[in-house]
Amino acid sequence: MRINKNLIGTFCRIIIGLVFILSAVLKYWSIEAVDLFFFDHKLFPWVITTFLSRLLISLEAIIGILLVVGIYPKLSKILTFSTLIGFTLYLIIKPLLFDVTDENCFCFGDKIQLSDTETIIKNIILLVLSLTLNWAKWWKTKYSKLIIIISSILIVGTAFTIKPPDFIQSKIYDHSVDIRPEVFERVKGYDNLKALDVEKGRKVICWYSTSCKYCKRAAKKIDIIIDRHNLDRNDFIQVFGGKEKPLTQFYNESNTKPLQYTFIDVISFLNTTHGRMPVIFLLENGNVVKLYKLTSIDEEFIVDFLKNKNNK
Repeated sequence: MRINKNLIGTFCRIIIGLVFILSAVLKYWSIEAVDLFFFDHKLFPWVITTFLSRLLISLEAIIGILLVVGIYPKLSKILTFSTLIGFTLYLIIKPLLFDVTDENCFCFGDKIQLSDTETIIKNIILLVLSLTLNWAKWWKTKYSKLIIIISSILIVGTAFTIKPPDFIQSKIYDHSVDIRPEVFERVKGYDNLKALDVEKGRKVICWYSTSCKYCKRAAKKIDIIIDRHNLDRNDFIQVFGGKEKPLTQFYNESNTKPLQYTFIDVISFLNTTHGRMPVIFLLENGNVVKLYKLTSIDEEFIVDFLKNKNNK
């Protein structure tokens, strides 16, 4: 039986392209978790991290389009091999350079979870399949440049508009946080908060619910900022609403280290922030300096606020 190399190569080209597109789509679908995963590498500030994550997703989608449509064979092969080899080398050296999870490499976001080892195997399989790209049929058309330009504009535009980075969202949407000052003043007088010296010096108060997924994301973001800038963990206090309970599940699910914490009654908790959570308070001697929601947390300001506390 004669093997049809063209058919095999073309089939593999399309399959590899679809994997790249699936990877990009699922990453973008869970972009909040992906952003935190990349931020956990502690290489770049949050703003740059969210910008680069969307560029990476866009690159994967563009490679996928090139392969599925079958244009620019030389460029497609170079990008396919370099990307797969680069991702694989990263996974191999990751444990040596970064203290991040190996249970999910986020190559498919958090929708399809693959360990580092499973992803390396997946990449090797794709690399083997990529060896057949020389057999594949490619589409020779005078519209190739137009197709790739339009596709790239649409992909990058989508990546930065449907779920824009926080620094873009803040320009488009209202990210202000409103609290009830009179309720917060009363809450600060509670014995358990007084014991944590919330009205002395500069503090970051994190207003969380133990069951809120956005609170867990905020906790992770704050945890990375603390580690990345070697901030004093005693300057951070977590305030939870409701009856006191073990926080093991909260810390496990947010993959964060414990901080000073306390619980207050749920009515006071909800009334303070109009029921909104998470809310991050920056206090100086008990006075509110800044209020943040999850998408407006300002890494640079928080670091400057705490590191310069002795100079004010």
